Amino acid sequence: MSGNSEESVIGIDLGTTRCCVAIVDGTGKAQTIPNDLGRNTTPSFVLYDQNGDAIHVGDAAINTSNTGRNLIYDAKRLIGRQFNDQVVMEDRRKWSFEVVRETDVPNTGKAMIKIGDNYIAPEDVSAELLKKMKEYAKSYMKGRDVKKAVITVPAYFEARQKDATVQAAEKAGLEVLMLITEPTAAAIALAVKQNEKDERIIMIYDLGGGTFDVSIAKIKNGHVDILAISGNNHLGGEDFDETIVTAYIEDFEDKTKLTFPDDKILRRKLRNECCIAKQTVVSMKGSVNIEMTVQVKGQSVNHSFAFNCKQLHQLCEALLQGTMGSVDHALEKAELTPDKVDQILIVGGSTRIPRIKELIKSKFKKAALLQNVNPDEAIAMGAAIYGAQLGRGNQGPATMPQSCRNDIGGNNSPNYYDAAFMTLQICEAVPLSIGMEVRGNLVQIVIPRNTPYPFRKEIRTSTVYDDQKYFTARIYEGERARTSDSQEIGKIHMTNLKTPMSRGNPHITIFEVNRIGILKVTHIEECTGNKVEHMVTYDGHKKNMADIAHFLSEARQHEKEDNEFREVCEERRYFENELYSEKNTVKAMPSSANKELALELIEEYESYLEDFPEDIQDVKEKRNEFKQKLKELLLNRSR
Repeated sequence: MSGNSEESVIGIDLGTTRCCVAIVDGTGKAQTIPNDLGRNTTPSFVLYDQNGDAIHVGDAAINTSNTGRNLIYDAKRLIGRQFNDQVVMEDRRKWSFEVVRETDVPNTGKAMIKIGDNYIAPEDVSAELLKKMKEYAKSYMKGRDVKKAVITVPAYFEARQKDATVQAAEKAGLEVLMLITEPTAAAIALAVKQNEKDERIIMIYDLGGGTFDVSIAKIKNGHVDILAISGNNHLGGEDFDETIVTAYIEDFEDKTKLTFPDDKILRRKLRNECCIAKQTVVSMKGSVNIEMTVQVKGQSVNHSFAFNCKQLHQLCEALLQGTMGSVDHALEKAELTPDKVDQILIVGGSTRIPRIKELIKSKFKKAALLQNVNPDEAIAMGAAIYGAQLGRGNQGPATMPQSCRNDIGGNNSPNYYDAAFMTLQICEAVPLSIGMEVRGNLVQIVIPRNTPYPFRKEIRTSTVYDDQKYFTARIYEGERARTSDSQEIGKIHMTNLKTPMSRGNPHITIFEVNRIGILKVTHIEECTGNKVEHMVTYDGHKKNMADIAHFLSEARQHEKEDNEFREVCEERRYFENELYSEKNTVKAMPSSANKELALELIEEYESYLEDFPEDIQDVKEKRNEFKQKLKELLLNRSR
């Protein structure tokens, strides 16, 4: 309960395949809000006309005939991404809509959706979904306006993806009080539902339509402490659907000896049929038929493919085993063994696949497998519960009426009446390190991964040339030392620096991650007070993976060479500073032939360093060589 009903805060699970909205009502009861069809979840589909205007959302979009290439889905897989990312390049071959590269500044390189002559940003699609969630909430609240929300995101959403999600909310007329990670929201729902006093270690296994997260948390008295997170922000039910699509096409071509049509709209329809079959077989023992009629060489060809749960498990085994790799990674980060986990909460629609429970039970033999929350609704419910607390502000929780305690609903499950009367302590952290480019293509980490936020840090920088007219530095996310091995997410660019100024003109760069989880980088020229904020960019190096565990594994594999690169960059910096200092000393000397020779010598080694040599031994030798040559020149001058 948020105190003033006019300021109620909704919780939204903005899912890849489905969205859900929830609220804590005036009695303290947390509950999902039905859509216009009376369902608690809404498909994440938006239908546009040729002018680029959204005309239908959810079931209405799916059920419209002849949608062609104007039916947009999977926006969550596109939001905040570069066009050249590997996952985008792979997915666009399967999507029935057109994905293109933005060519205009400032979003050059961004993945965009093209309908007719119109470019639509993925966050605009998400905004349409959020507008619908807001509309359903307003209707549920009998016309009272809804302005504030807590929105959930995958645990490993990157800085650009979070920023774009907030933009989507703003376009939908919502103020984001918090971006909370999906496993944390599920943990909140569990913490409130059980309301136990004893400390517990729980694991949240969250496998949705397009993303997978695993979190390990410690819960006690409403305090939710996230110990570790892992996952893959590009793995979910849609990937399972694609394996069934591939199996159907292989069976079609094997049985008919014909090539399945290369038609993206037809493939989307087939994927929808495969998704329905998947959802059916997970709750039955028999088989279902996936049947389609297609046109091949002017003839109608009907093909039926018998499909059952055993086949589903076989097709998806490698992907499901991959989720267990993320589980192992989370355990390692939390410094726990499976026997130390007390409870496991499984959420997300894809966890209905029976094989998932088998894999979890075989690894966690002592842990209780919790199934007392709705996997499709728990995340939105947790967001609403936390939103109720944020909506109270500094007023503190109300006193829970005695009549509400231990209230049991008609389905024999707690009605979450405690939700409005608990004080939850949530600590979220940045999933990947954030840093800035320094001279020599080195990434200087400013915010290490797993740093809790809100967070603020100032670092001192300076110009590297006399009379430098502008300052440019790119912002990166990742664990590697080189800019080429990291993900560029933004850029600082300050022009019209004060001149004349010697090298070393002091600047300050401030990195902030606010309470919502949004990154802001501010750069200040100290002598003038001029400041600029970083721009989000999409024209960096191609990203070849979406699984964060692989990012960290790659960093561990290359730790030695990364440290060596950092060392040679440091050695070059010392050498450059030495050259600059000696140049100023020599310039102050009276004119002479040796003075000119000394300046030429310094320029020779400056040119050497401009190529950013990476052999540290060679740099050290050149540095010693320079010292000796300069010493000899200056000694000859004094004779």
